[in-house]
Amino acid sequence: MGSNSLDVQPVAGALGAQIHGVDLSEPLDDVTFERIHQAMLDHCVIFFRDQDITPDEQPGKARPVPAGRPERGAGRDVYPMLLATDWAAHGLPANALKSVVPISGVFEVAPVTQTSVQDAVQMTPDIAQRNSPIFLTAQSRPPVAVTVGTSESEEFRRQSKAYADVLTEQGLPVEHFEMPGQNHFSILTESTTPGNRLTATRLKLMGLG
Repeated sequence: MGSNSLDVQPVAGALGAQIHGVDLSEPLDDVTFERIHQAMLDHCVIFFRDQDITPDEQPGKARPVPAGRPERGAGRDVYPMLLATDWAAHGLPANALKSVVPISGVFEVAPVTQTSVQDAVQMTPDIAQRNSPIFLTAQSRPPVAVTVGTSESEEFRRQSKAYADVLTEQGLPVEHFEMPGQNHFSILTESTTPGNRLTATRLKLMGLG
């Protein structure tokens, strides 16, 4: 299937889209991949239904892409899944991740099944657990900084603290902090403010601060 057969259908008013007309078990041409990437940027979450691909095959389908626009949430929840990936098994250095900064992430997916998105994605309990970083074991030990805004929901704040605790128990060097007055979007858009703790932490983890 090529890019001409690819169809992107929004599944909810706020975010999410289903992608039809693509077979992930086959190599993707560049045009198709870019259309999927754009759908991720536009809708923040994308779903592929009825794909013949195993969980172990999923990392091999990934390609590096630009980090995206800072005002969009897409990508924030990917970083913990990268941490749970055995990169050596895919021919990359085991320490490919030098640091990880999950921001306002969803680390336990089960609550999503209680929202309107569930009507479209029909996520089973097994799939929810498999895609919840809080239940996965980190495959490398880079420094991690987990942060969330104090103006976000209690569930976002609970999951951030719980995920930081899980990584600490697994032996990773973890810093957990909350950004006062910040919500799910302003925590990123305000990161250029002088003295911003999140920016300072990022720079420090990159060896620039």
